[in-house]
Amino acid sequence: MQPRPPPNPHPAPWAGFTYETRGGITPSHIHSIFEAKALDLGLLTTFEREDRFFEIFRKNCTHNKLVLEKCGIGPRATSQLSRVLLRNPYITFLFLNGNNFKDEGAIELARMLRRNTTITHLDLRSNGIGGSGGAALMQALSENKHLTSLDLSSLTGIFRNHISDSGSTVFAMALRDNQVVHSVSLNGNGIGLYGIQAIASGMIENYSLRILDLGSNNLRNEGLKTLARALMFAPLERLTLSRNNIDDVLDFSVVLLSPNCRLKYLDLSDNRIKNDGGNALGAALAKNTSLTHLDLSDNELGTQAFKDILGALSDNTTLKTLNLNRNKLENIPGQTLIIAQSFTDAMTQNHNTKLRRLDLGGNNLGDDSAKIIVKTLAKVPTIKLNSLDLSSNVLSDVSGLEIAAMLQENKHLTALSLRNNEFHNETGEALKKGMDSNDRIILLDITFNDISYKSFSGIERIIEINKRKLTRTKAQSFRDEINRLLAQEVRLGQTRIAIQNQIEARKQAEALAEAELVILNKERDEGDAQKQEIQSEMELVQADIQAIKTELEGLIAESHARKSQHDMEMKLEESRKERQSRELYELHTATQKKNAEFEKYKTEEARVLEAAKSTLSGDKLMNNQVKSDFRFFEDQIASLNARLEATNPKVRRNLSKEASKTGLTRSNTSKAIPRNNSKLSRTNSKPAAVKSSPSRSSSKGNVLSSSKPGTASKPGTASKPGTAGSLSDKPRGPTAPAARTKSTKKK
Repeated sequence: MQPRPPPNPHPAPWAGFTYETRGGITPSHIHSIFEAKALDLGLLTTFEREDRFFEIFRKNCTHNKLVLEKCGIGPRATSQLSRVLLRNPYITFLFLNGNNFKDEGAIELARMLRRNTTITHLDLRSNGIGGSGGAALMQALSENKHLTSLDLSSLTGIFRNHISDSGSTVFAMALRDNQVVHSVSLNGNGIGLYGIQAIASGMIENYSLRILDLGSNNLRNEGLKTLARALMFAPLERLTLSRNNIDDVLDFSVVLLSPNCRLKYLDLSDNRIKNDGGNALGAALAKNTSLTHLDLSDNELGTQAFKDILGALSDNTTLKTLNLNRNKLENIPGQTLIIAQSFTDAMTQNHNTKLRRLDLGGNNLGDDSAKIIVKTLAKVPTIKLNSLDLSSNVLSDVSGLEIAAMLQENKHLTALSLRNNEFHNETGEALKKGMDSNDRIILLDITFNDISYKSFSGIERIIEINKRKLTRTKAQSFRDEINRLLAQEVRLGQTRIAIQNQIEARKQAEALAEAELVILNKERDEGDAQKQEIQSEMELVQADIQAIKTELEGLIAESHARKSQHDMEMKLEESRKERQSRELYELHTATQKKNAEFEKYKTEEARVLEAAKSTLSGDKLMNNQVKSDFRFFEDQIASLNARLEATNPKVRRNLSKEASKTGLTRSNTSKAIPRNNSKLSRTNSKPAAVKSSPSRSSSKGNVLSSSKPGTASKPGTASKPGTAGSLSDKPRGPTAPAARTKSTKKK
């Protein structure tokens, strides 16, 4: 049998521990953190100390939360913890408040935060973090896009944080870069006016910050005005400005009147606000539609400020909590009644009030004011106040009896504080009796009063009964809720089965769709090939179309040229026709003139012929003269025919027709003359013809005078019509036969 090996002279302190790994943190991680903590504190690593440290992890480490509050974690332990949490995929809530790891530990945590993607809440209250550590954390906040809540406030006592203006400036830059952070607490960090100005500028450019705690930083009125300008644009919902030495809230009340205001929680407690500020806040509260919590405790509000603030409740329909505790009103008779009456009037007028908690403690209201308030709660059913604080108001049994009577009628109140007043056993018994019929009260504080133990214990017993009833009621409501949830779970199970069936059907449909998709892909490939062929054919067709277009354009151009040429020819033809029509018009005009002249000559010729006919029948000697006259007229007619023939053949034809009608053609003239000559010969052969009548001589004279128009009267010639020598112009008388006789004798 081989001997047992000797035990390890230096076993690991955590060897033998059965620790279930939580949040991804193993025993080796805890051991390394413990050793680093021992170095920070200068302690020896004993088994008992490590056991206690392991016990802290057992209690405070869950699947996603690690709480190491006031565990003495120093800079080295913080560095080791940062290495453990660097890539931890589980821890989302980390609480390290009250450990005093100072700037060195804050810088190590900042390095971890730059790469960590799981931590969403980090609590670093009271760790002695200064300007450099705060600046490092704020720089990490600008790079980390997962952290939503950061608490760097200072708890009352030692290890207070103090990031000052340097850290606040970096925080302002982080607000510009980080649009994820939701809540930041910088309470008690020594931030001055310069730091608050930087934070205000960053708030304007941030759209995610909803909760900001700047209490105990001595901002004063200048810092409040700076924040007021930023709140006109920032989407902040919860703001804490307690203990900042503020007394002027006029500019801030303008923010509450703005329609862009989103504030729901406002804490202005422990400042120096007086009546003027209270009046401004009351006027703003009457019109504000977003604020649900207003804390004005520990200020210096007077009676008028109380009246304005409580009177604003008549118009406000959103405020749920109003804290006016410890404003140190002076118990002047008649003054506190104004406050109570304002509350009564407001609650009576407003039937839509949402007020559920009212704190009037520490204001020396007195019995009369308390009685008015209590009677209002008992008689007005629309008031659904759940919590009322009347502590430290110098109340006696007079008002205590009214409070006990109110408890029998009011069915909404669940918490009532009457501590530190002047109640006695009479009030205690009345309260006990009133509690017997009220099963809603689960909190009644009557400490620091002169009430017997019997009454006190009886009230405590009734409260416990009410709590059990409420618990049973809650248990029953929980059971009902569980049953409802179970039924809903059954429905959800059925829905899940239906969804699974749908999923299966969808999978089958997807399989069919995939098969169809394969077929469609093949068809698409074939279609692509056909598309390529069609595209090539389309290219050829487009080339042919382009050639046809080119040819068509040439034809169109040629057609346009022909059309323009045709238009030009038409214009020329129109101008030629117009010119011909104009010439025809001129020719027609000339023809009319010639016809007029011809008619004139024809008339004259007819007259002459008639005269000649009458003359030639009796006077043969005149035959020659008549022949000459006929020749002259024949020449005139020939010349006129020549002129007309030269002008227009149509006119010539008309003249020929007219001449043929009148018998003035050359053939007719030659035929007429011999007949006239024969007549003249016959006339001359008869002696009696010499003695002609005066009419014949006159007609003979007319023939001779008209033989040649336009010439003077000569023997054997005729004168022109209208001249002095014309025979037609001479008067006809008895001298005519004598002249005729003389001429006959001469011949």
